[in-house]
Amino acid sequence: MGRLHRGELDLGCREYARIVAEKVSGGSLLCSSGGDTECRGKVASLLEEAFNCMCGVIENLYGDRDIVPVTLAYKLALSTALTITSILDYVTVSRTGGLLVFSGGDDLLAFLPPEAIGAALEVRLNYAGRGWFHGVRTGKGGFTPIGPAIPLGRSVSVRYAELMDVMSHEVAEATLLLEEVAKDAEWELDLGGGAGTTWAKDSLVISRSRSDAVVVLPLSIVIGEKRLVAKELDRLLARLYAALLIGLLARNVPEDAGRYLSSVEAVAADPDKLVELAYY
Repeated sequence: MGRLHRGELDLGCREYARIVAEKVSGGSLLCSSGGDTECRGKVASLLEEAFNCMCGVIENLYGDRDIVPVTLAYKLALSTALTITSILDYVTVSRTGGLLVFSGGDDLLAFLPPEAIGAALEVRLNYAGRGWFHGVRTGKGGFTPIGPAIPLGRSVSVRYAELMDVMSHEVAEATLLLEEVAKDAEWELDLGGGAGTTWAKDSLVISRSRSDAVVVLPLSIVIGEKRLVAKELDRLLARLYAALLIGLLARNVPEDAGRYLSSVEAVAADPDKLVELAYY
């Protein structure tokens, strides 16, 4: 979020100026009618010229770093996106019977019932909006944008705690895992044929006060472009939770899975160990 406030986007200043000019050339309130092509072109040209002047200053100050001008309109759009996200987060927590402790932009702290992990995934969708825009549904499948969403990832930390646990400690542990695990996660997807893609952060970390097991899952995947998988992850976790409740899964699955993976890694490093096990 700090990068956004500083205007550090994944495109250069002059590319940003060109995109803004193209958007303005599609229609401008400064022209008497929406169809005045000459007027729109002149407004777009003047705007791009002004932006390029600012880009020259930015390049002298920051070199070749990808930084765009932080204008009043830029700040307004960013503040609008964060405000709408906070409202949506409040609705999500309230609907699940949870208790909202703090909500400010992309930061959120809430206490939820143990079965409401779907709400933790929903706050990721609140951040992204619909097609990276916040808006209202209209008619049958209609959608009217009212403000931009944040085009970045949002990591989430879920901590299962018991009633008698010290909540200040559990909140601190959840925050630590968020900062040191979820936000430091790096993901790699092998597409075959030597092709692949990598991305970082935008992760869900799940922990429990009575266990040392920690699970980290991606909230998005990148295949050409970023695609959110929070809904799919919600369905998967719901099935696992149901299987746990009816006894199909044992409660020590995380520890067993950890030991199994450690054994697989050990055998991969030294295949002779598998032979030794066979003769044991």
